[in-house]
Amino acid sequence: MYKKCPECGYERKGDENAPDDQCPACGLIYSKWMKNRFAPPPEPEPDTFEIAESRLKEIGRTILERVIAPKPYLDPMVVYGQLILLILLIFVGVRFLSYGVDQHLFQGMDARFLHRVNLVFHEAGHVIFRPFGEFIFILGGTLMQLIVPMVFAIYFLFWREDSFSSSAMLWWFGQNALDIAPYVNDARKMELMLLGGGTGKEVGGHDWNNLLRMTNCLKYDNTLAWIFYSAGTTLMILAIIWGGYTLLLEHKNRA
Repeated sequence: MYKKCPECGYERKGDENAPDDQCPACGLIYSKWMKNRFAPPPEPEPDTFEIAESRLKEIGRTILERVIAPKPYLDPMVVYGQLILLILLIFVGVRFLSYGVDQHLFQGMDARFLHRVNLVFHEAGHVIFRPFGEFIFILGGTLMQLIVPMVFAIYFLFWREDSFSSSAMLWWFGQNALDIAPYVNDARKMELMLLGGGTGKEVGGHDWNNLLRMTNCLKYDNTLAWIFYSAGTTLMILAIIWGGYTLLLEHKNRA
């Protein structure tokens, strides 16, 4: 029992009716006052920026681990199959890069075959994005060509933890960028043959002619085409390096 209240300074006389643990004058409860007075200081609230930075670092580490970490063991036949696929991607990739920004769609069975595969997703994109207005409807074909391989790349990397398959999907993403480049490059000339037959001039335009006209960027068609072509080239090369590195790690794990 305190004879003098630490809060208000009242001196207890001994004939008060208040409990021993309470000041008769201000009502302070001594036990609670002691608990609060000598309690450890509260921990400072974490900084929002620090939390975001920590989470980004964690995400970055996870991505890096998935990118450079192959499966612990694969059947030799699977590894040989991956090696064959990698050689094929290198061979086809070199051929694509030799065609140039405006001609590769028409040179070689490999280019025509992959163009037809990409065309399926391109046309599906127009259907899927139709409800979002004319501009997005026209752009939807290009978007879907890029979305599909990227979704597969993310799926293989994070859900299947298969970095080699993800690298192959990245190669396909880059190849789609090469597939798009000739149509961007053709926005003013409109000489490429379209799916329904006839050139852009004959049918009144095509996707990228319309997109660049709607944005007043038609004069930048060649520049934008080279951006697509350069980005696609870079991604295909990175995908080959990534796939080869993954196979090398798998070989070391088996040794």
